[in-house]
Amino acid sequence: MMDQQGSLEQLISQIIIDRDIHTVFQPIWNHLHHQIIGYEALTRGPQHSLLRNPLKLLETAYQVNQGIELEWLLAEQAINRAQKIELSGRLFLNLSPRALLDDLPKSLSTLLKWQQLVPLVIEITESFRLVFTPQCQQFYATLREHNIQLALDDFGSGYASIQSLLQLLPDYLKLDGFFANNMLENLHTTAAIEQTVSLAEQLKTTIIAEGIETLEQLELITNLNIFLLQGYFIQKPAPTPMPLDHLQKLQMPTSDEPYTAASLLHKVAAIRPELPSHQLLEQMRKEPLMDYLAVVDKHNRVIGSISREQLLERLSGPFGHSLNQHTCVGDIMNSQPVVVENNWPLSDVGYKLSNAKKDDLEGIFIITHHGEYQGLGYALELLRRLSDYKLQLARYANPLTLLPGNVPLHRTLQNLLVQAEPFSVAYFDLNHFKPFNDYCGYERGDQMIQLVAQLLRQYLRLHARFVGHVGGDDFIVVFTKPRSQWELAIRQMLQAFANRSTTLYRQEDVLHGGIITRDRNGEEKFFPLTQLACGVTYWDNHLEASLEKISEMASLAKKQAKLSPGNIYYLTQSCMLSV
Repeated sequence: MMDQQGSLEQLISQIIIDRDIHTVFQPIWNHLHHQIIGYEALTRGPQHSLLRNPLKLLETAYQVNQGIELEWLLAEQAINRAQKIELSGRLFLNLSPRALLDDLPKSLSTLLKWQQLVPLVIEITESFRLVFTPQCQQFYATLREHNIQLALDDFGSGYASIQSLLQLLPDYLKLDGFFANNMLENLHTTAAIEQTVSLAEQLKTTIIAEGIETLEQLELITNLNIFLLQGYFIQKPAPTPMPLDHLQKLQMPTSDEPYTAASLLHKVAAIRPELPSHQLLEQMRKEPLMDYLAVVDKHNRVIGSISREQLLERLSGPFGHSLNQHTCVGDIMNSQPVVVENNWPLSDVGYKLSNAKKDDLEGIFIITHHGEYQGLGYALELLRRLSDYKLQLARYANPLTLLPGNVPLHRTLQNLLVQAEPFSVAYFDLNHFKPFNDYCGYERGDQMIQLVAQLLRQYLRLHARFVGHVGGDDFIVVFTKPRSQWELAIRQMLQAFANRSTTLYRQEDVLHGGIITRDRNGEEKFFPLTQLACGVTYWDNHLEASLEKISEMASLAKKQAKLSPGNIYYLTQSCMLSV
């Protein structure tokens, strides 16, 4: 045993001396806005070795008391490699609590030095229990003060628990790949993810779903409002990242919202991080309107921002000038500005601003085009424009669900007809809703209508051109994507309704599979539990282009769906031509 221990110790020591490790990077993809937000640095051990696997490598290193040294070496190698290939976005760096908290002053100084080279997110791995002493809490707070973000890795496994989440309050929560792998096999998995999403939203933590290996998993996860994705389907880890062409083809539907971030663009020149801070101060003194500037790298990509207030705070006071006279903009900038793409709908811009941390919110945001700097936008103008748009929507919105009604629907369909763009209309309706409403009361009836609206938003918003409530228990969704991209989401939504609507009944009614109440003729009758039906009709430029005909076809599809065992019916083009 001693010989084996000595052999392992010698092997790890040689790996550390030779630096015989290799760093690869895996992108983290924002599917909602079609852009890479950063890369996770991953490690591979010596080739043709039993320690090629990083988990086995680190496990062995800790067995011979060299784990902490190896972890920091892996992190340093990742920083050097990221710099060499000029990696864009944030670098997600794995460090265990044991390595991170072993020597707090040393860890802090090392990470602050690296932060000057590459914007960091520290992924706290689940291999050791997290510690939350006052000193550790101060350490985490200091990292945040210097724009180093935190991620809780592998949530749902190991030590990455709800307790750790509540104490750490990380910027990112990385959902263990178990969840994506088990969503189809276990309905409870979806319910657990929904609850995690709700908790993360309250804590202002952004979820990243790991282990996305298929298009089906991507669709399942994004249906649950998780849009930051990582896994082999996004891209396998590689020494040099490659373009994600297969994801660019999965284009998002065009929003009917009339304004985008581009409508708020103000062209303001950006500055480089190497500009001396005292020179910038002189420029700002000469130009009173220069209050906020974006900081870009040599590729014109945003790496930070700086404001007049922030600059004056650093350079004022009795010692401010002497302490900071040799600093550059890159030393004192905010490396977490609010950045949006020019094609984002204003509602998405508003959502990002509302979720920005207080320290990051200047009332100004940066607008980019395919990641390259374009100019600035102002929150006051955004609020004014959004208010005008929301007033227009509110005029035609259903008061119970706040979904748009008939007038916006007709406007959407008319636009599609004029553009000769193929589309599908899905008509949702509740089976046996009136008996339920009469039996359980109007309050429960309203709750069921609101449940449908909530599920439509949750499961179909990502795929749909329009989601609306056209009266009573009737809902319309318009798709411009191929059927293959949204059919699964509809089936998921119908199943979710079947599961969740039972909570609106008494337990004995659920056990009996329905209720006994009077029908329209006043006679007692058994009615099954309310189910949601969906009829789908398709239109292209070979068919009659009129709102009346489309409405007629959608109603026919809905009637057939209410008679179908699976509560979904597709009115095919041949059926439509024969009607």
